[in-house]
Amino acid sequence: MLTTVTLNAAVDVTYTAENFTLDKVNRALAKRELPGGKGINVARIAHTLGTAVQATGFAAGQNGKFIQDKLTDEGIANAFLEVAGESRRCLAIIDPAANTQTELLETGPTVSAAAFAAFREHLRAITAESQVVVFSGSLPGGLPSDAYARLLEELPNKKLILDTSGEALKAGIKARPFMVKPNEDELAAFFGRPVRELPEVLAAGEQLLSFGIELVVISLGSRGAVAVSAKERYLAEPPKLEPVSTVGCGDSLVAGMAVSLLAGESLEQALRLGSACGAANALVPGAGQARLEDIRHILPQVKIRRL
Repeated sequence: MLTTVTLNAAVDVTYTAENFTLDKVNRALAKRELPGGKGINVARIAHTLGTAVQATGFAAGQNGKFIQDKLTDEGIANAFLEVAGESRRCLAIIDPAANTQTELLETGPTVSAAAFAAFREHLRAITAESQVVVFSGSLPGGLPSDAYARLLEELPNKKLILDTSGEALKAGIKARPFMVKPNEDELAAFFGRPVRELPEVLAAGEQLLSFGIELVVISLGSRGAVAVSAKERYLAEPPKLEPVSTVGCGDSLVAGMAVSLLAGESLEQALRLGSACGAANALVPGAGQARLEDIRHILPQVKIRRL
């Protein structure tokens, strides 16, 4: 069983509007509303891959009800803890004519200390049968920067994957999750120096291992991803594609890797599947929307190079 944790779940609203222009009236050609948030994206891809997965986190108000009901409709098991307030809505405007994407993200509910304490107990209970737990995304208001670290400490003897940024990442690393998945910008912010070229990426990955993390996966956008462990270093390069939307590609990478690791596959196999999921996600609008047929088609085209 795989569990994904999305503390700041959202309703993702995607508009398609050609020739989108600021300070003008724009008309949407299409609109799509789905449960969102990084962990939910991971859960959706894992479900697409046929893996037993459940999604959890906080849900608030009518938006929170929408998130839970729609996940159930999709066949994704979920066990969210309901809190006061209103779950956020995240808006994306895709302009296919200009090949641009504009996003506006709400902040979400403020979670009380009592609600967080209840969630810690809730998480321990629902992950009893989970071997891999993925923690993804930003923290809602009211939670301290070490919230992920506290949750990680609740779950010994499980493969824990952390995908967040900023102070939450810095604090979470101290709890020594099994795997972290920063991108180049998040690494640069973490270390306070540019991380762009491959030697810089590898050096940053090696430095993160020194904190007690077993696996560091660094997403490089269209250039692929790097995986660094104590014994192995790989670069994965997906095939060249014409992306429709890149939102959620990192989450899809995490999902593929989590599913592969859950199955006991090698790091090379996990990175290949993760990269195929990330690339497939770019072919469709909306995050975590990769099609199984695209993943299967891309999988053998992913180039894996040992470094």
